[in-house]
Amino acid sequence: MASVYFLSLGPGGVENVTWGTIKILQHCDRIYCFGTSSQSFAAKTLSLLPINAPIQVVKVPMQKDREATWKVYQDLASEIKEKHSLGEKIAVATEGDSGIYATTHYVKDLLDQWGVKTEQMGGVPSFIAASARAGLHLVSQKERLLVIPGMITLQEITDLVEKNTTVVIMKLSMATDIVHECMKLHPEYQYHYFSHIGQPEEVYLHDRDILLQQDFPYFSLMIIKHP
Repeated sequence: MASVYFLSLGPGGVENVTWGTIKILQHCDRIYCFGTSSQSFAAKTLSLLPINAPIQVVKVPMQKDREATWKVYQDLASEIKEKHSLGEKIAVATEGDSGIYATTHYVKDLLDQWGVKTEQMGGVPSFIAASARAGLHLVSQKERLLVIPGMITLQEITDLVEKNTTVVIMKLSMATDIVHECMKLHPEYQYHYFSHIGQPEEVYLHDRDILLQQDFPYFSLMIIKHP
């Protein structure tokens, strides 16, 4: 029986979707993706691809209480298991890369536990696409790279950058005040801000004075480098 495929769509725009992912999507009977009550970046990308299977957006509650969220994952995993047992070829697609802070992995873990065969297809993570967009050499020679989900202190940023570590902060809204404080204390660092990479509303800013006035949304990222 065919696998359930967990596919990566990149950060946005059809040019960031790999040909391998598109080929799998074209042979699926059903495609799932996640979204909030107001939007789904994955569904937006899927709508631009040459595929015919129905796309079902699963709404995930955006709240601190994880009980309702876990129920969504469990219900979806149960539904996928049932349809897969009937012979359907199913894909679960996510923006970015399916192995980097991907909501879909909670569902994959459940299916793996239940003995359902799954396969995962890599893709372009947002910080890689962002780095290319800005023409950055993300790391070179003995530099290191650290990707953090918005939970970091000013001291941690300083310690890392001074040791020639490129810092990528995802889910940037969680660190807005810390990043602004870092900009004030360390104007010599390089700050590269991105949101909606690969989409029509894409934003890339690197002027510190402008960035100090920005209120960073959840789906944005910052690359901080030593000069």
